[in-house]
Amino acid sequence: MTTQTNTSYSARQQVFQATELMEHILLQLPWKDLFVCQSVSRQFRDAVMGSTLIQQKMFLLPVSPAPSSGLQICPALQRRPNRRRKDIFKHLPQEPEVICSIKPPTDGGDLTSSWSRLYLTNPPVKEIWAGLCWKVAGEDGAWGLGHYSGVRPIYDPEGFTIGKMLHATLRDERGRLDAEASWFAVGQEDEFMRGCGKKVLGVVEKLERSLGAKARFEAGTVRFLDTSM
Repeated sequence: MTTQTNTSYSARQQVFQATELMEHILLQLPWKDLFVCQSVSRQFRDAVMGSTLIQQKMFLLPVSPAPSSGLQICPALQRRPNRRRKDIFKHLPQEPEVICSIKPPTDGGDLTSSWSRLYLTNPPVKEIWAGLCWKVAGEDGAWGLGHYSGVRPIYDPEGFTIGKMLHATLRDERGRLDAEASWFAVGQEDEFMRGCGKKVLGVVEKLERSLGAKARFEAGTVRFLDTSM
């Protein structure tokens, strides 16, 4: 029995020590399991982080050129049903539109966490429309929710990750939104919005000052055109 056990262990070790074979095995795992399996051992983590193919499957590296299957949407995004307009408007000279919702894991708005490095799609889309929410919860149980809806696209030549999407809507380039963009706050008095103007950072900062807490990314909607079709 001991000999059989040692033989089985030795066989497993040989499999995992063969880099290409281990990569092939890990590529069969579901997307979420590729993140979880890194906690098994340093060997697993190194195999995941050292493989371009695995990193691409995790949406941490861009795919180039575009795969024959077309645009792939990151599993962290939830595509909204019946919102793809390809079939409805296929007779019009218009690219198909995709609308997805996004909600981060329990680490909230921490832009340094791994989920913020995920590409929204693969190959990465370079132009998106975003509607994003930030929540602030005070110690006394009071809370506020700021919502930003942008009607003009934001652009990044290298393609959008989740973190880039958040930074692009919060960056302080003159601090102004488009005239048609909108903000609203929930759980606050009507006077709350007075003096905020149309500054993205101004609304978030006022939420934080009002409740004495840090704003966290709560949820969002991202819209883009699937030009791979």
